[in-house]
Amino acid sequence: VSAMIVTLKRILAALLLALLVVAPMLNAVARADDLDDAEADAEADEEPSGMDDGYGGGGYDDGYGGGEDDYGGGGGGGEGGAGDLSGEIKGFVDLDEFTFDKIVDGTKAAIGVFYEPYAHDMEDVSTELEAVAEEFGEHGSLHLVKVNVENNPTFVERYGITQEEMPKKKDDAEDDAEKSEDDEESEEEDAQTPTKKAFLYFAKGADASKPEKITVDKTKDAFVEFLTGKVGAPGTVEALVGVFREYSAKLSNAGAAKSLVAKAEGILKTLKGSEKSSGEYYLKVMGNLQKKGADHVQKEYGRLGRMVDAGGLKQDKVDEFTRRRRILKALSLIQGKKVEKDEL
Repeated sequence: VSAMIVTLKRILAALLLALLVVAPMLNAVARADDLDDAEADAEADEEPSGMDDGYGGGGYDDGYGGGEDDYGGGGGGGEGGAGDLSGEIKGFVDLDEFTFDKIVDGTKAAIGVFYEPYAHDMEDVSTELEAVAEEFGEHGSLHLVKVNVENNPTFVERYGITQEEMPKKKDDAEDDAEKSEDDEESEEEDAQTPTKKAFLYFAKGADASKPEKITVDKTKDAFVEFLTGKVGAPGTVEALVGVFREYSAKLSNAGAAKSLVAKAEGILKTLKGSEKSSGEYYLKVMGNLQKKGADHVQKEYGRLGRMVDAGGLKQDKVDEFTRRRRILKALSLIQGKKVEKDEL
């Protein structure tokens, strides 16, 4: 027995010695394999992954929306751009036959843009509409919607949408008058069929089956003027308009002014989202009217404008001051006063 024990000890010692010798060698082999794998991965990473394959798999111009493309999609799917309203227009909601009546239900006013995609005579309209949405996107009393009538043809008959050319802007008409006969002949050869389109205004509380046709020029300024006359200037909080107008008229009556502030605070509690944020600024302005005088709205509008024009502000401040100036401009109109004319 003792001899067997001695033999086993010798075997175990030999195995342990073998492990001590072989283990470092195995580790060295494993490290070499890992290094080879890492080098292979690095070489793969260095190879261009955006080669033009024609199917949007890379980041080069492929014409299918996989990267920057020639179709106005800007890498977002290939739709949109000049002459086409089917792409995203920030601030406008795309609706269809199933969702339209759920949104345009009379509880708020709405602008509806009905169009066929890739309309040759709709160039630049999407840009103008996006500028309109930048002004009115936070307006609590207005929906901005658009509908592709090619995909939702029932709207064509429902609203009598016809094929017609876009009305030419004054500058375009003047350019046309200066074109040579050769240019006109060339254009006649390239002429395309007018597309179905309509720009409709749905008034709050009105019959949605009988909207008003918007006939103004399809430019930002014309749209803004039209909408301001319908729902108030950008920055208008409909629920607070009456209170602010009365407050401005009763500044000299401390008791009445205090009561109106309390009323405004009560209304503010019922507001949500961007209307609530704008309403909070209404209350701040009301307080400053008491402290700084009846012309505070106009002075503050000018002060913020000078700060933006001077430059040096961070973009978030520029955006905030621009938003405040929209509200101040609306408040000035409520007071029956005008602010200094500028680009806002």
